[in-house]
Amino acid sequence: MADLRCAGFALANVFAARAAIGGVVLGVWGAMLAPTPVMANPELLGGVTLTCSFTTQCQGGSCAATDFGVDVALPETFPAEATLLPPTGPIDGVAQLVGNDLQIIGFASAAVGMLVRDADGTAEFALGQRADDGIAVYAGRCRVAM
Repeated sequence: MADLRCAGFALANVFAARAAIGGVVLGVWGAMLAPTPVMANPELLGGVTLTCSFTTQCQGGSCAATDFGVDVALPETFPAEATLLPPTGPIDGVAQLVGNDLQIIGFASAAVGMLVRDADGTAEFALGQRADDGIAVYAGRCRVAM
């Protein structure tokens, strides 16, 4: 359990500072779970599945091309439970809309995942696993699955 707590704090640090791949900055860890006025249109995302495709992976200070993907099962309303579906197995968490961003953080027995998607579909996904050698941050896009 200590490994996952460390991974959670490390994920917070990933998004608290600008990632090497340049992208969304969450700022404060607490912003993920704090009640926030919903300014995005939840009708566009409520109850849908997102398909996310990532083209860049950064880990341990270096970045490389990748073809990693994650599906996301979203709730009908926000904030509420959501499921991140990376190839490594489901990660249950909480999804909320903050401004025009969709933010999801989840915990599984051997992984911590965090996804941020802005209104135009640009996304970052951070994945920390016990068996892995650190936290990988992926950059790409998420779209509503057809």
